[in-house]
Formats: sequence, C-alpha cells, structure tokens
Amino acid sequence: MENISNDIIVKKGFAVAYTRVSGKDQKEYGISLSSQQEKCEEAIAKSPYNFLKTIVDGGLSAGTLNRKGIREIIELIEKEKISAIFTVHTDRLARNLKDHIYLRDLCKEHNVEIFGITQTKFGTDASGEMADNMIASFSEYHKKITGEKVRATLKSKALAGFYPAKAPVGYKNIDNPDLSSIKTAHRIIVPDPIMAPLVKEFFVRYSTGRYNVTELNELMTEKGLRKPTGQIIPRANAYRLLQNRIYIGNLKWGKIDYGRGHHETFIDEALFNKVRAVLQAQGGNRCKRRKYDWLLNGFLFCPKHNRKFTAEWHLNKGLAYYHCTNPSGCGKYTEMGKMEEAISEKFKGLEFSESFTNKIIEKVTKLFENARKDYDRKKQSLVNQKTGYEAKRKATENKLLEGVLSNEDFTRIKNEINIELNQLNVQLANIEEERGANVDITQEVLFFTKDIYKSYMDGSPLLKKHYLSFFWEKFGIEYESGELIITSHYSPLFKALLDLQMAYSKNPVSEDNALNNEKSSVIISTPLGDHWELNPDRRFHKPTC
Repeated sequence: MENISNDIIVKKGFAVAYTRVSGKDQKEYGISLSSQQEKCEEAIAKSPYNFLKTIVDGGLSAGTLNRKGIREIIELIEKEKISAIFTVHTDRLARNLKDHIYLRDLCKEHNVEIFGITQTKFGTDASGEMADNMIASFSEYHKKITGEKVRATLKSKALAGFYPAKAPVGYKNIDNPDLSSIKTAHRIIVPDPIMAPLVKEFFVRYSTGRYNVTELNELMTEKGLRKPTGQIIPRANAYRLLQNRIYIGNLKWGKIDYGRGHHETFIDEALFNKVRAVLQAQGGNRCKRRKYDWLLNGFLFCPKHNRKFTAEWHLNKGLAYYHCTNPSGCGKYTEMGKMEEAISEKFKGLEFSESFTNKIIEKVTKLFENARKDYDRKKQSLVNQKTGYEAKRKATENKLLEGVLSNEDFTRIKNEINIELNQLNVQLANIEEERGANVDITQEVLFFTKDIYKSYMDGSPLLKKHYLSFFWEKFGIEYESGELIITSHYSPLFKALLDLQMAYSKNPVSEDNALNNEKSSVIISTPLGDHWELNPDRRFHKPTC
C-alpha cells in the first residue's frame, strides 16, 4: 500500500472500507471481521479521503461478484460516489482472475483507487498490472485448492457415517449432542419436526399411484412442504426427493454411496420400494450419461471443422482417446497419454525473465510474512481463550470436590465448557490448515517461477488445468501423413508477458506465425481407419477423411 502521510488535511472524495469472511464459523464467531474493519477505517483516517461507510459480506466466498456488498460497491463506483476502496487484501474483493480484472478496470475507468492494506500497492504501468494479475491468479488457485481440502474433510465425515452437507428436505442440521463424537461430526442431521411428517405424507400419497409428481408437489407445497432454506421445491427436485435413499438410512454424498449412516430415519424401506415401483411405472426413473473430467477438455480444437475435441474410453482396449467432435469425424484418434505428453512438452520452452521472477518472489514473500503474522495473532487469541476455559473447568471440578456444586449444575457447566473447548479446537485446526495451505501456495509459486515445466509435471490435475489456462488459450490439432500437428495459441495474459519481455519462449517461431503460435510435429499414432475395432459397441463409425 502507498505510504499515506498523517499531515494531509485536504480531502479528495469519499472512501469505503470493505470486509469479508467466508465460512460458517467465521461468520458466527466474528473471526477477522472486526479486525479487518478496524484496520481499514484506521487507514482511511490517515488517507486523503473522507470515510463514507464500511461494507461487509459475512460468511461469503469471493469466487463470484454476486455478493450484496460487492454489488453495492459497483453501484457506488458507477455513480461516482466514491474515490477509493480500502480492504486488508485485494483477495477480499475477488479470488477469481476474471472478476479481479473486471473490478480493477471498472475502478480505473471511474478514477477509483483500490488499497490493499497488508500488501504493496502495484503500479498502474504494464509491469505493475501484470504482477497484480499474477497474484490474483494464484489467489484464484488458492481458493480452488482450499475447496479441494474442504471436500476431503467432508468425505472423511461421510466415511464416518455422518451427512456432511446442508440437511436435505425433511431434516435439519444441529450441533452434535454426543460430545464423544464431536471431533468426527460437529454438526449432524435430525428429522425436522415440521417438515419430516410432510415428506412422509409425500411418500405415502405418491405410493398410492393416484398422483403424478407435479400435482402432488403442488398439493404438498400448499400444505407447507419447503426446503430447509424456506424455498419451494421445484418439480425436478421433487423427483429426486422420492428417490433419495437418505430417508431409509443410506448415506450418499456426491456420486459415492457410503452405506448405512448414523442419522435417524422416518421412511421405512417397504414404503420407499413401493414409491420406486410407481416411479418406474410412470417413467420417472431416468438414468444419466456418465461424464469424465478430461485434462485437456476445452483446450483442443480441430481447425478443419472448427470443432472442439473430446475424449472417450475404449473399454476393450483399456485406453482413452481424444478426437474431433465433428459428426463425420476426422478419422484419427490420439491416445490420451500421448496427447497429454505432447502438450506437456510445450512447457519446456517457457521461462520468466529474471527481473519478473525477482518481483514475484518479493511480492509473494511479503504476502507470506503478512499471512504468518495474521496466523500467529489468531492462534494466540484462540490459545488464550482455550487456557481460560481450561482454568474454568479446573475451578468447576474443584467446586464439585468441595461439595459447592450440585451434580446437575456440574454436568451442565462441564458440558458447556467442553462444547466451547471443542469449538476452539475446531477453529485452531482450521487456521492450522489455512497456514498449511499458505505454505503450500508459497512453495508452489516460488518453484513455478524457477521451473515451469517441472511445476506442471509435478502438479495435481487441478493445478495442471490452472497452468494450462495461464499459458495457453487453445491448441489446434491436425493430422498430416500419420503425424499429429499441434498449433499452440498463447493466452492473452502470457502473450502480454512475452510482449513486455517479462517471459520468453525458447520454441522457434516461424515468420508466418506473427501471433507467437508455434507449430510442433509429434508422431503420435498412425491413422486408425474405420476405428470400429477399438470399440465394437460404438455405432455410426465413419471412414477416414
């Protein structure tokens, strides 16, 4: 952030402070919101701006701009009501590169400055904007990798037999009264005393065969059946409700069935099977095509047909192949591993300039040091609270031994203290996980600036996709005389780095490729002809083109 003199008297417009936290615990227990507000308002007081207001988004992710606080800020910018935005870090505003650039350009258009209090303010020149984009790009990756860790935690909870998400219709989420299980499942689901009887009535009425789903859903809506959020259940969701085995004890989360769960049921299996039979008779039991998440999806295209590539498994070969989606085909299939290996070779010729690398290392170091200070402060606060509750517990135990407390009072106080201690342990675990993520991100950024190719090869599928989108817009795939020809197209972001000589490509570029689109010829596979033998069950095979 720019150094702001305390001697400035003349003010030049209004500034808002923006604070945000994500996650239920942060919202309920006020973690960081008050400290963010204090830092922002203090910085505005020392700045050449008048304080207008503090705008807060509590318990919301920065993965989208569709937040009440951000919508208010955009409106203030467009109406030219403010001249500056103060936040502890720009990732409070957006953790998505596209959204970050949109906000920055909008502010630039309306002469609004953005101040990240805990980070160095980048210049407005091309180099500054590029470094700003780089940090925003890794903030986006941080968000995604955190999401992966959250999903892993939820999966562990599901494996233990506890529903890991928001309660389905007919259930509600509560704090687990079983303190011995609180580490495994802090929150559990139980039948909602109002909605569970309505869900059961839904099953009973539909099992008679006298209703279709649409009219019965309308009837139950009139009787008060709602989602836990209070919203009306759409028709499509009503079909899924009648097929949800959660009501007979099965715990399925995502695409995985975890077997019998620990939650209480209120639909018996005989009724569930009867409903299932009626659904099948009325054509309501529809299957869906399985989908795969291919690494190069969205990056490969066929210049000849102007079509994207897709991939599919040839089960009898045990291999997957990428191919053009043109209905008449291209006559060539490239085995998945060979195609991905050919694309990975493209990273060997890329490197950042020494000056740009040093600048990124400097910025990342400052961000990491600030994050470490924030972690130490949060941890010490939680440890102090935990020490206080432990002392209170010890005093309560002494009072029990001295006969000052009754058995009922001791049990009540003990349970209250244990709940508070367990909640503090959860918060300590959360900030420890956040610290670990920050260390991992810092390590990856530093390694990435030194060896792009090895960083890509060592990365997870998620990180590889992130690297692909950072460097490449698309790859043109053609076949000539049994050879795979790949035409590379740099992303606008990396193209700008090349133009500014902050990055280099060692790959030779021909004169006719003025946009730095280099071609490489890699012998991947010979023509597959009428490729029916790879998948005998496939229909409508076309000859080679």
